Amino acid sequence: MIRARMRAGTRHLCALFAGFLVAGASGGTLSAADAGTPEPLPCEQAPRGDPQPWVHRARVLSSFAADDPAPRFVGAFAGHGKRGELELHLWRDARGIFGVLLSPVLDVDSPSGRLRDVQFDEKLGRFAFTARYEGMAFTFAGRLRRGTISGTFTGTYRNGTFPDEVTLRKLGTDEGHGAPSDQSYTSRAQFECAMTLIGR
Repeated sequence: MIRARMRAGTRHLCALFAGFLVAGASGGTLSAADAGTPEPLPCEQAPRGDPQPWVHRARVLSSFAADDPAPRFVGAFAGHGKRGELELHLWRDARGIFGVLLSPVLDVDSPSGRLRDVQFDEKLGRFAFTARYEGMAFTFAGRLRRGTISGTFTGTYRNGTFPDEVTLRKLGTDEGHGAPSDQSYTSRAQFECAMTLIGR
């Protein structure tokens, strides 16, 4: 069952940084203000040979100032497609929707990529984005409603082609991989940097 796997599955991408933040960020915070850094550090990987790259990543992410208002977690949406289980994690800020696609959802290290070129018409519910990772490219067009996302993926992947019509249903609290939430990211810029640091 999807929900059972979500509870037992691997953590969401943002949770990859939980250890970094505890180990390397002063006070375990993500706030640039608390870190006393007026400008964020360059969003760059740790130097080659660094024995504790997670500490470097924690410092970088903690240097980003929080947005006001902070991003709000829209939800985790899960369902099945031609490549197996897939899951979308969405946040919203003053600029619109951003997030990450996990597909297929695996017990360990799910292939994933940040959403790009996101378009959302709140009045009509129209929702579209692209995602690229591991040599694959996806385009999605459909509708986002409070409890579901439905639409069609087009593009290519290693073992076939689309279209792939899907319906994703919103998961309950803590059922998404890594328990994404309002506290996952303090700003869109921090999210973008987090994705960059892990090659998404």
